[in-house]
Amino acid sequence: MKRLRQKTVLRQRTAEAPAAPPLGVRYRVREGRLLEVDDVTSARMRRVRQRGTRPELVVRRALTALGYHYRLANRDLPGSPDIANRRQRWVVFVHGCFWHRHGCKASTTPTRNRDFWEAKFARNVARDQRTTEALEALDYVVAVIWECDTKRGEPPIRAELSRLLESR
Repeated sequence: MKRLRQKTVLRQRTAEAPAAPPLGVRYRVREGRLLEVDDVTSARMRRVRQRGTRPELVVRRALTALGYHYRLANRDLPGSPDIANRRQRWVVFVHGCFWHRHGCKASTTPTRNRDFWEAKFARNVARDQRTTEALEALDYVVAVIWECDTKRGEPPIRAELSRLLESR
């Protein structure tokens, strides 16, 4: 309910306030690099959520339809998986194609600050690999569902999840 109220207030504020013109480019140092930053891009990036995204909700609906039980708050497992079942020892990561470099058309690289983004994406991919290895060492089955796969609907996701998780 609180989130709904926040969205309503945000919509009211944006509807009342006239659109501010972009203020130009500022420079900021991040991770040892000088980055060009503008207000429009900053506002757009602030709206990117980490939890409760549409792809994650599709995967959760598919798991529920298959009869699997799971937990969402898994911060004590390596990589903080989006969805996990500790008793059956499986985890599901719902990866965004842009952030985790799937290779589909959604995994573009921004042209501004290109060196920064390429280094960031390389670190993300390496971190994902380390996380998968750490979870497999703990005897977990690791399933990765990509954002673009969720756009095809729930039935293909159900089939993929049942194939991956049936071994448990």
